[in-house]
Amino acid sequence: AAADWRKSEDVQRVVRRLVGGLGSVFLLTAMGVKLGFSSWLATYVEATYPTAEGASGSGAALGAFVTSTYFAAYVLAKFVNVRMSAVVRPHVALLSSTILTGVAAALLLVTHGAGTGVLFVGVVLMGIGTAIPFPATFSLPGQAGVTVKSHLVALLLGGEYAGEVIVPVVMGEAIEASGWASLMVTTTAITVLSVATASVIAWSIFTDRGLAAA
Repeated sequence: AAADWRKSEDVQRVVRRLVGGLGSVFLLTAMGVKLGFSSWLATYVEATYPTAEGASGSGAALGAFVTSTYFAAYVLAKFVNVRMSAVVRPHVALLSSTILTGVAAALLLVTHGAGTGVLFVGVVLMGIGTAIPFPATFSLPGQAGVTVKSHLVALLLGGEYAGEVIVPVVMGEAIEASGWASLMVTTTAITVLSVATASVIAWSIFTDRGLAAA
């Protein structure tokens, strides 16, 4: 009965609107964090760890190495996600990966400038966490049983592109105003918004009570 209720055209229309609206907001924050964090990371490391103990070369060399580590974790997580997507439902992957990003951002925030070991741990976790949200978001319509139409794709991509323009600028302004620690403050704050949006998506679309309320 629940399955039949969900298949009605009115419910399908609501689901498409929820996926499009909430998904675009989510991608704005999640993909904005991914691009903003990775864009500012090398300069952040260079400014914060200029003579880091155990680093090979200058702070600039360490920044390049840390950024490479981030993207290595990001790409590896993308490959693993291809296999995991067969067993992990998209909304679960969406929420769990975003929470992981939040944990990583909070770790980097509270250990700002403390040492390169925890820096690498946080960066690897960030790489893993930011790799999953984009494909998971585009898998949501299929999980919800709705047809993916061109305007839905355009709305989701619009959220992503807006985030990639807005968030790096916001991070840059925060750094200019308050120093390099604000990179991790803004990363954590925006990721909290991502977690909140992902939670609303999981509840409003994939629970009968939430969908009925919507």
